Amino acid sequence: MEALDWEKFEVVDAGDGEVALWNSTFKAFVQIENGDAKASSPIYPRQLTTIWPSCRFQVVPTGDGTIALHNPEATQFLAMRMESGAAGILTTSHAIQSLPDTATWERFVVYELAAPAAHAQPQGWNLEIAR
Repeated sequence: MEALDWEKFEVVDAGDGEVALWNSTFKAFVQIENGDAKASSPIYPRQLTTIWPSCRFQVVPTGDGTIALHNPEATQFLAMRMESGAAGILTTSHAIQSLPDTATWERFVVYELAAPAAHAQPQGWNLEIAR
């Protein structure tokens, strides 16, 4: 099944080993603010001198071919549940060092799509490990 454009995110190097997720349809980053996962105000990555803390995620390998995305400022994981629409996006407060095996909403599979010309893959990333 082909993902719709609003379901695709460009991985942007946020520095310090962290990433940000930018969506070209909404021209916005995924952010965690006040415990909620939502879209930032519209902005292009090149307009930022630094990525806002609410939009930065640490990539946490889960050991099963998936990753989890942890926001250090909010100390929460990005999660999705089986619901359509924005109601399916949420955050959870598991400790970054001990994401339980039962935490399935927090696990994501990375699919490498055609790289946009404006932004290179974050330094040090190897998408082969997610396959």
